Amino acid sequence: MGNQSSFSSLTIGLIIASLLIGAGGGYFAAFSSFQPRIGDLEDQVATMTIQVNDLTTALNQPGNDEDDLESQASILESQVTGLQSQITGLNAQISNLESELGDAQETLSQRDESITELGTSLGEKNVIIDEKNALISELEATLAGYEDQIESLAARNETSTETDALSSIDSWLYQLQEVDVNAIGETSFDLIVIDYSQDGDEETRFTHDEISALKDSPGGSKIVLAYMSIGEAEDYRWYWQNAWDRGRDGNPDSGAPSWLGPSNLDWVGNYKVRYWEESWQSIIYGSAESYLDKIISTGFDGVYLDIIDAYEYWGPEGESGMERASAPEEMVEFVVSLAEYARVEKGVEDFLIFPQNGEALANYPEYVEVVSGIGKEDTWYDDDTPQPDSYSQEVIEYLNVFSQAGKLVLVVDYVTETDLIDTFYLLAESNGYVPYSTDRELDRITINPGHLPA
Repeated sequence: MGNQSSFSSLTIGLIIASLLIGAGGGYFAAFSSFQPRIGDLEDQVATMTIQVNDLTTALNQPGNDEDDLESQASILESQVTGLQSQITGLNAQISNLESELGDAQETLSQRDESITELGTSLGEKNVIIDEKNALISELEATLAGYEDQIESLAARNETSTETDALSSIDSWLYQLQEVDVNAIGETSFDLIVIDYSQDGDEETRFTHDEISALKDSPGGSKIVLAYMSIGEAEDYRWYWQNAWDRGRDGNPDSGAPSWLGPSNLDWVGNYKVRYWEESWQSIIYGSAESYLDKIISTGFDGVYLDIIDAYEYWGPEGESGMERASAPEEMVEFVVSLAEYARVEKGVEDFLIFPQNGEALANYPEYVEVVSGIGKEDTWYDDDTPQPDSYSQEVIEYLNVFSQAGKLVLVVDYVTETDLIDTFYLLAESNGYVPYSTDRELDRITINPGHLPA
């Protein structure tokens, strides 16, 4: 009987161990939510294991009550049965969890597939977005091109309007001294160049009404340009200060501005200027008291700019000896800035710009573009002396750059002999230029027989 009880107790221990190891151990380790319960069961098993060991020891001791031991073994078997039932329940729960885990994994797998599909879809959409962005960029570039074309057409339209106004010009008059605007108004000249003042000073300045009347005069409507020297200073203008040359020896005194140069020996009272200096340019334009602003406020249609060829004096091989290489470009910049000021800042969009001489600046496209035309002295004659053919031909080549750009070319030769006047008009008109012959003093209205203004 004792051996049987001993066997039964060992069997119970083995059953408990096998149940724990075979049935529950792997699952318990896999599911952390069962850890507290597993811990309790392990504690109970440990306790029963001790009891089994005690019973086994007792059965091997003589004199122990086998019935009592068997009763205890029966209780342990009952407890093992309860543990088996709990383990079975746990196994069922684990099985359910495994099923739920499988479902969850399948769901996750489906979601992974959906995410992958979504990623693919987003990638395709990104490609489409990139293509649309590229298309938008192309459209923006095209639009910018259209805007540039519109601006160009607008500029051409302005030029065309200006060209239309000048295309009908076939005669002009150039007079700077002894000006009588009423007498000029009686003539049929289409374009007039006069000073902005009767005597060149502020006191005898023409009024807006006088210029307006001249533009719409009895002899016919006229374009009226104001003479303005930008390459030389004149001692009879409002800006001049006697302290600049007290001795009147033609050499600026020590207190003179840095822009003032020596006098022009051919024209007393005229002084070369370093036209690129800002302080000189501020006298010419940029404020209500500047030269150009006075002209604009008086109502002139434009300006006739003299001493443009000052760049030759200051530039390489020029008489100044300064050898300023940038002199031509600086004159171009000066004229361009002056034109932009009148047309943009002052808002006189159709303001005319006619430089006199300096025809070699035809080499600068921006200069040709900004001017309305050009005036040229002594193309074929120096007074009554014919110019060298090589000189005339070179001048004509430059002037043709302007005429081919749609600019009006005015030429004045100071010839007095009738046959030379006829030849001059013939040569000028054959080249498409508008001629005028008068005396170099520019102090009278000259009507040349056979060449009357229409």
